[in-house]
Amino acid sequence: MAEYSFFGCDSISSLSGFTALTTIGKYAFSDCQGIKTLTLPSTVTSVGEYAFYNCDNMTSVTFPSSVKTINKGAFSDCDDLTGVTLSGGITTIGDYAFLNCPALLSVRIPSSVTSIGDYAFGYKHSGSSYAAISGFKIYCYSGSAGYTYAY
Repeated sequence: MAEYSFFGCDSISSLSGFTALTTIGKYAFSDCQGIKTLTLPSTVTSVGEYAFYNCDNMTSVTFPSSVKTINKGAFSDCDDLTGVTLSGGITTIGDYAFLNCPALLSVRIPSSVTSIGDYAFGYKHSGSSYAAISGFKIYCYSGSAGYTYAY
């Protein structure tokens, strides 16, 4: 899907009609306030930079095992996001992927993840500084990328 394809389109509430979609481009669904519960199609392998940035009404997102990469800022500034279900296929989570998601208080990182970027989970940004979100928890395996990120 091309960059900025549905930027700011509030009438979209799901991706159910996008059955052949493999890559979601940069900013493709940013500012789409109609998306509340998101289940990515099983054909998607990569979520582009800031693809769902500022989707304030989104409360949950589920990634199928086909998704390998969540790029920089893909779900940043999603204020109401409380649930993220990561599949065992994901290997890379980019910088700021879930930055400024104050309602997201925990995430389970599968052992398939080998790389987690800076401030990907559990941080908020204000001005030029980053602060940890109080009470945020990461569930992961000892020695995994999730463990390295958390400690």
